[in-house]
Amino acid sequence: LAEKGGYEPRLIDLDLTASPGVVETEVQLEVGWVLRGRVFGPDHQPIVGALVTAARGRSGGGGKSGAGRQDLPSWSARKLRYLPIRLSRAAAVVETDPGGGFQLDTLEPVSYDLSVVAGGLLPTRIEGLNPAFHTQQLTVALEAGSSLEGRIVSSKNGQGVGSALLVVGRLGHRRFTRTDVKGHYKVGGLPEGEIDEVRVEADGYGLMTVNDVEVSGSSTRLDLRLVPAIRVSGLVSDASGRPVS
Repeated sequence: LAEKGGYEPRLIDLDLTASPGVVETEVQLEVGWVLRGRVFGPDHQPIVGALVTAARGRSGGGGKSGAGRQDLPSWSARKLRYLPIRLSRAAAVVETDPGGGFQLDTLEPVSYDLSVVAGGLLPTRIEGLNPAFHTQQLTVALEAGSSLEGRIVSSKNGQGVGSALLVVGRLGHRRFTRTDVKGHYKVGGLPEGEIDEVRVEADGYGLMTVNDVEVSGSSTRLDLRLVPAIRVSGLVSDASGRPVS
């Protein structure tokens, strides 16, 4: 694999068994196609550090790409709009600069999907961008979205459980947060609709999972009570009664 900023990456096959010793080869890189733009928040201010990810479009996009990605389920367009691209499928990744700007300059002239993620804001996804035709700067405006918030307490004494880990899962994408010292939490930047799973883990407590949580409006509250874990202790020995370490 040969790659350099500003050029299309190129993967070549070499048969190292046919010619033992030093193998010399020449790799010619072509200047990459560019997608550039700026990212703004709900307050119309540029966002620094937003993660911008491009992946080959699901429909293939033609050109030199051959067959495109076919690994995503046929979710509705509305749900897909807020689903970030997995980094394992990314063709290019970059963070926005202090002015909210980004530039992806190692692309091929094929169709790409673009997702933008910034902490606490609703992710957005744009499909069908071909750098050979989309030559003007893109403007991406992120929305605040909905939030899920509440308090995690112990079922034993009603006190808040601090540092509990919450995992919010939707369509295979997960968001993580921890409770504060009093058990309060908040996860922002969620789309309205159904969350597949909310999982809570905390030291000394059993795992709790809540499925199909409906999020609506600007905020939805979900308070949970964790049950203390049961400790099991004992002795492991062999057939003769000797302890096994």
